[in-house]
Amino acid sequence: MKKLLILLTVLFITAPAYAQETINVNVKKEKSYSEVANEAATARAATAAAMSDASTTIKVPLAVDFKNYTHIAIVDVQNSAGRRAKRGFKMVNKGLLSSPLTIINPTSDKKKFKANSFYLRNTKDPKWLYLYYTGSRIGVDVSISIIIRDYENNIVYSATTLNVGFYEVMANIANF
Repeated sequence: MKKLLILLTVLFITAPAYAQETINVNVKKEKSYSEVANEAATARAATAAAMSDASTTIKVPLAVDFKNYTHIAIVDVQNSAGRRAKRGFKMVNKGLLSSPLTIINPTSDKKKFKANSFYLRNTKDPKWLYLYYTGSRIGVDVSISIIIRDYENNIVYSATTLNVGFYEVMANIANF
């Protein structure tokens, strides 16, 4: 009996030492809103510093009077990936809203646009101008190319801009 008591005493004294487990806790700290905003601002500043200077190259200067025309048709809008999305047509339409000319957006007639997205190119009217827009990204630089044609497909105006804002480019077209 004495041995049993000694054995139980030893077990109760040493048991807690064997029962202890080591628990490792990894705490992941998320960044606060201000830290994320500061990092984003730093990234924007670095991108702006890497950009080339803003410039506009006019290949064909405007030789006609916009007062001789009544409409401007948005024929083609290509983004930097070479895609022709409805969103691009809507943005160009929005950029031209201050124009005195009536803007014709091909996406407004869904059936015709779905059948042939270039249907405005085939619609010839001597009172219309036809706009072609191409936007592209070259590294951190943004290039926008604008071509305006008349009904005989002659280039009336052509310009390429580098790192000039979209709405500034469109305002230059709308306010001729």
